[in-house]
Amino acid sequence: MQGNNHVEMGWGAPPMKEQHPVLSDCDCIHFDRDNQDLSRLVVRGLITRSAAAAARKKYVRHVEKAIRAAIAQEEGS
Repeated sequence: MQGNNHVEMGWGAPPMKEQHPVLSDCDCIHFDRDNQDLSRLVVRGLITRSAAAAARKKYVRHVEKAIRAAIAQEEGS
């Protein structure tokens, strides 16, 4: 993978485009929004910590899938 191979999450996380420049602008906007929304729901007490942990695992899997697809598309070009 290009650069780092992890995903930072939470209020202090850098934007997804900074973390993984290979991702499209559109994907980054969606992933940044998901991260912010998930954090907001936890802070407001609208979802449990266990539900947030499960959502974070799914989020990371989606980001990883998008990164793999972007790299494959770059290599195919």
